[in-house]
Amino acid sequence: VYKPVEPVTLYASFSTSSNPSGEQLDGTGTSYDGLDEANAALKPERNKSYEIGAKAEPFGPDLLFTAALFRIENENARQQIGRGGPVVNVGKLRSQGSEIGIAGKLTPRLQLFGGYTYLDAVIVDSAIPDQEGARFANVPRHSASLLATYQLTDAFMLGWQATVRSEIFGGTQAANDAHVPGFLRFDAVARYDITSSLQVRLNVLNLTDKLYYDTLYRSGTPFVYVAPGRSALLSL
Repeated sequence: VYKPVEPVTLYASFSTSSNPSGEQLDGTGTSYDGLDEANAALKPERNKSYEIGAKAEPFGPDLLFTAALFRIENENARQQIGRGGPVVNVGKLRSQGSEIGIAGKLTPRLQLFGGYTYLDAVIVDSAIPDQEGARFANVPRHSASLLATYQLTDAFMLGWQATVRSEIFGGTQAANDAHVPGFLRFDAVARYDITSSLQVRLNVLNLTDKLYYDTLYRSGTPFVYVAPGRSALLSL
């Protein structure tokens, strides 16, 4: 970590980790990262993570801006050769991208919380040549959200949030042709502080009553998320 000037922080990080076979204990088979005879004796997958970034408070400590570049490499990735075939440590995966964010008070009553992420996740090496260079399944390239809240009074707050995501493709590991479109969704929130220790919050989801698809099943079969319309959630 390095601070060239007081409002700016620069950083770089490197880390390693490993993923043993059977790490998904609720999985019932190899394709779901469960533990069985096909992968019990395999070596762990090895991961390396790199990140460089900056944090800045150009207008004071109430508003923070962040930016980062990252890369994650996975070696010894487990891969099943064909349906019902052997599982071997032959794959190499790579995820890299960038992200920016904002958090804090734009004015004494207006707060912003949000960010944007670009993610390029691909299979670098594979025992199945057709999968080399393929994108990961169920991983969007672009995703972003922004929440703005305004303190109308000391006790009453209103907020609005936009969430956007690009299209995703289905598959077990490598993305196939099955895909669902991206979406833009709007939500709203209201909060009232009854006392210093009791708060009431109302969340209204999907203001435009939009039908969107959240994900695809691992086989590539579309899983339809039917948006709840203008339903409301009340919490204390």
